[in-house]
Amino acid sequence: MPNINTPRLQYSSTAVRPRWGDLPQGIRRLISGRLGGVVDAGPSAGSGFTSGFAAVLRGVGEPEFVKAVNANENAVVADCYQREALINQALPIEVPAPRLRWTEETEDGWIVLGFDAIEGRREIAELLDYLAGLGTNVRAEAVVAGLQED
Repeated sequence: MPNINTPRLQYSSTAVRPRWGDLPQGIRRLISGRLGGVVDAGPSAGSGFTSGFAAVLRGVGEPEFVKAVNANENAVVADCYQREALINQALPIEVPAPRLRWTEETEDGWIVLGFDAIEGRREIAELLDYLAGLGTNVRAEAVVAGLQED
């Protein structure tokens, strides 16, 4: 596997995302139901690599990191969200990553994902350390999990 080096992106200024109030009422209602009632919406993630909705939301239970996109308006991002859900579910339990709690795909094309909310930088650093320790085993594990062709 070749060693590929890419420049560091300015992660904090890479995406403009919709806010909670920008989502259609039906999608807000769907998410509220998943979170057990009235949602206390934090600010949308001010960074990332897609234009989909992404924010930590609070319902009656623990906060969740929710992502949503309309596949009819942005098929590429919708495909990424669907792949992210599949990959997340295939991760070994020892991988220190936020876990997917639920997914919804609506008849009008919305893909909505609910993840464990994490504090951020500390957990991301743990995940990066874990992945660095895997080295070349990452590709092999992806093949075994069916996420990449041989």
